[in-house]
Amino acid sequence: MNKIKRIGALLMCLGLLFGAAACGPKESDDQLLIWTFSDETVNMEEKFEAKYPEVDVVVKEYPMDVFQTRLDNALRKGTDMPDIVVLEISFVKKYVESGRLMDLTALGLKERADEELYEYTVDIGTAEDGNLYAISNQAAPGGFFYRRSMAKELWGDDSPEFVQQKLSTWEGFLDVAAELKSNGKKIVSNLNAAEKVFLCERETGWVKDDVLQVDPCWDTYLELIRTMQDEGYSNETVEYGAGGGWYTDISGNEVFGYFLGAWGLHYHLKSNAVNGEYSSENDWGIVQGPYPFYTGGTWYAGVKGSDKQEEIKNFMQYFMFDQEYLQGEAKKNGDFIGNKITVSALKDTFADPFLQGQNHYQIFSEIADQISAKNVTVYDGSIGSMFSEVAVQYAMRELNTLQDAYAQFKDYVKNAYTDIKTD
Repeated sequence: MNKIKRIGALLMCLGLLFGAAACGPKESDDQLLIWTFSDETVNMEEKFEAKYPEVDVVVKEYPMDVFQTRLDNALRKGTDMPDIVVLEISFVKKYVESGRLMDLTALGLKERADEELYEYTVDIGTAEDGNLYAISNQAAPGGFFYRRSMAKELWGDDSPEFVQQKLSTWEGFLDVAAELKSNGKKIVSNLNAAEKVFLCERETGWVKDDVLQVDPCWDTYLELIRTMQDEGYSNETVEYGAGGGWYTDISGNEVFGYFLGAWGLHYHLKSNAVNGEYSSENDWGIVQGPYPFYTGGTWYAGVKGSDKQEEIKNFMQYFMFDQEYLQGEAKKNGDFIGNKITVSALKDTFADPFLQGQNHYQIFSEIADQISAKNVTVYDGSIGSMFSEVAVQYAMRELNTLQDAYAQFKDYVKNAYTDIKTD
């Protein structure tokens, strides 16, 4: 499988954006067709074909803004469907509960997944019927990445042990924010940086038995970001936003830290640490922060009705459980793997110069063991975005009281989902 084949498939499918004809069926019945929204599967097909040379893997990459529409249409029609789909955390549950995915439990994969993979990743891929429909070889525990030089200047101690003590509670987080402000620094770049942590801190998901749930932890979050806005504790950038402010802050000398998943170390911090005359290279540390959390992640699922069950099973077994492949990937790029056997074998061997020799694998393994995803629902992407909007409005005092904020939130949900009770 070469890059030209992949790019050709992407360019052909981009015609969808301009009203062109839809991508046609598979060119051959011998192909294992994968649909994805990102380039994370780059080279996966080559590795799989090297082990299973009789299988021709074709990857079609669609832009994120059309991926779900394209997939929904294919699943609804039942024609021209992929064999495997790649699903992102914000919408994986939607498809897990859709009844349109292949039952991986029936393929014999759930028992091994329960044994080897981090529990939260298996929970996310498991439907209410108890069967496994999506599986991940990636775990994305998160932490607070902080600037060591700022910690040293502020407290005379930049060790992860000391910094974790300072940031072990949300009260401590605000105290540190105040200290940093007095020294001309910001604790975070974007105002709502902590929201991803509270998503894991909540005990209930957004909806249960068709009734909207508002976990008590959201009171704490709303008051937290209002204080941060009132006191000017952030740079008010947009996370991953265009314009570069959030990314520029990584290399600058004004922002203390970022709440990021394990993948953020390589794909955000390292790739943006140097910007012109400014550099934060090799000036970072990592701590858990106020609460263990995860963010992001990618799941793989077989599509119900595919006649490639054996190939799909082999694909899943290879990428989720093959230790030669998994350990090779971890050693090559330092990514945190979702297989506990891999992590156990490697977690004592890492020392990253970017983190001044700190072992990120060790701390991420400890955080991953504490994570639960039993509060994830099919509404996390949609209702979650509504709450995010309300939270910023409350922080900006466009909504005066908590009661006003929750009333606005319930109105948003009521207008979008007439079948969900909000009172």
